[in-house]
Amino acid sequence: MYKIVFLLALTTTGFEFAYGLHDPTQPSNFQAVDIANSALTLESILISGDRRVAVINGKVVAEGESTGGVKVLSIEKDSVHVLSSGSVLKLSLTSVSIRQEK
Repeated sequence: MYKIVFLLALTTTGFEFAYGLHDPTQPSNFQAVDIANSALTLESILISGDRRVAVINGKVVAEGESTGGVKVLSIEKDSVHVLSSGSVLKLSLTSVSIRQEK
């Protein structure tokens, strides 16, 4: 029984130690980037009946949802308003391709 407890303590101590290690391949001036402070890319917008969704940085989000610290406030036919770090930003599509049903 004591061997199991000892091995468990030894293993968890090793994980904690390894978690604090520095990556030797990482550049000396490396800084982690938070998605809320990085470039946001509006890739697509879908509006259908009462459904409004957008693809931002590869993530599908609807109005009121959040992704990576950014909350989607509204989705329009060619832009999306998001709340990021206390500021409201307007993301626009770079090229608009609107397909309407006949």
